[in-house]
Amino acid sequence: MNIMKKSKLSIILLILLSSPLYGKENNQDKSQEKETSNDVITVKATSIKNKETFSSLLLNNREEIKGKQLEQIKTNTIGNTVSKVAGVQAEGFGPNAARPVIRSLSGNRVGILVNNLPINDVSFISGNMPIPVDMNRINEISISKSSEALLYGGSSSGGAIHLWDDRIMTQFPEKAISGAVTFNGSTNNGNGGSVNIKFSNKENWIFNLSGATKRVSKYKIPTRSKVGACYSYQQLKDHSALRDQCQVDMKVFTSRNPEAYPYISEFWKKYQVEYELSEDDKYTFKDKDYFSGIGYVDNEPNLRYKPGSPTSIEHVTPPKHYVENNNNEIPNSFLKSQSGKRITLLYRR
Repeated sequence: MNIMKKSKLSIILLILLSSPLYGKENNQDKSQEKETSNDVITVKATSIKNKETFSSLLLNNREEIKGKQLEQIKTNTIGNTVSKVAGVQAEGFGPNAARPVIRSLSGNRVGILVNNLPINDVSFISGNMPIPVDMNRINEISISKSSEALLYGGSSSGGAIHLWDDRIMTQFPEKAISGAVTFNGSTNNGNGGSVNIKFSNKENWIFNLSGATKRVSKYKIPTRSKVGACYSYQQLKDHSALRDQCQVDMKVFTSRNPEAYPYISEFWKKYQVEYELSEDDKYTFKDKDYFSGIGYVDNEPNLRYKPGSPTSIEHVTPPKHYVENNNNEIPNSFLKSQSGKRITLLYRR
């Protein structure tokens, strides 16, 4: 009985001791909840104005090149002109053809537009074809490094290059006669010229006359256009991959050496045409050939036989470059472009 009373007392004491602890824990949890509930997170955002649309936001995201900055970096190609912009490179297909590459996307994923009109040509299929745009008449370039597929279709999914000239006039000039006549001359960058003249009464009509031409002969370089290995006979003979990279036609093959075989096959003489036997089957080491129904027949001695001669001969044709290279010139660097005269008349009542 004493044991039972002691056990009951111990249980009651444990309950009484644990109750304050539990209450203390609850009080701590509530205080933590109060502390966390007092923390205020402030989120700030700029609302889109009613006048701004999705297309206007895209337009504001473009990087522009114009004025003196454009004149300083302008080259023959669009790609080389915009290659100084971060995230934009130019495809390497020679000095006269270079499409822009925007963040590793090129070809028909990067749109080229002139006055908001897309250019659809074969340059996005084959990079060695120049884009039909006269850079002399371009007075402003806008570069969009984000997708403009919603505005211009899938051909601008990787970005777009916008080119602007004066063919589509949006405002009247300040002078009655304005424009520019440009002549370009260089020892290594070709010769050309362009005309862009506007006539206007400043009120209700504009008359625009424009045209351009350019001619580039082969580019001069201080050395050969190919590495020295492309002109090494031994290296070209030993490496077929080098011949392909250097664009060299050079055939290397082996054939049977007639001087290594002492006999000429009688079987070859009789069945050469019927069995379509090659010239290599003509010579043999055997002194007899077996024929069904006849038996063994002696083979004719080979008068060209020389003991100890190798059994095969290596043949090498002279190396021939697919494109004849003159020293100090880049092949396929010739360019001739000509844009016809354009006459534009804008009249406003």
